[in-house]
Amino acid sequence: MECLAELKALAYFLRLGRPNVFDLIRDHNLFTVVKDQALLLVEFDQQLEKRRKLEAGSETAERSGADEKGKGKKETSKVIALLVDHTYSIPIARVAQQLHVPLPIFGCSIR
Repeated sequence: MECLAELKALAYFLRLGRPNVFDLIRDHNLFTVVKDQALLLVEFDQQLEKRRKLEAGSETAERSGADEKGKGKKETSKVIALLVDHTYSIPIARVAQQLHVPLPIFGCSIR
């Protein structure tokens, strides 16, 4: 019953645009539940990033982006960190298929 509540909470958090949805996934080990929702999670993360930039103001966001480029350091998105840290539950090939990203074929040269 508790698992069903977590799944419903996850769906509502995504619909409501709650930024702690990634913490919910991590805290309740819902990786296998979201393995077929990689595209939705990536799009949601992009929406959150746009919202953060709007809240911070466009001038401040541009200035911090230039500073980050100069330092060569950029913060990794929460969804990418989540997907990379849990490849055993969310296979790379499955994510690539959902994002329509071709995987390189090893042993073949690309010309």
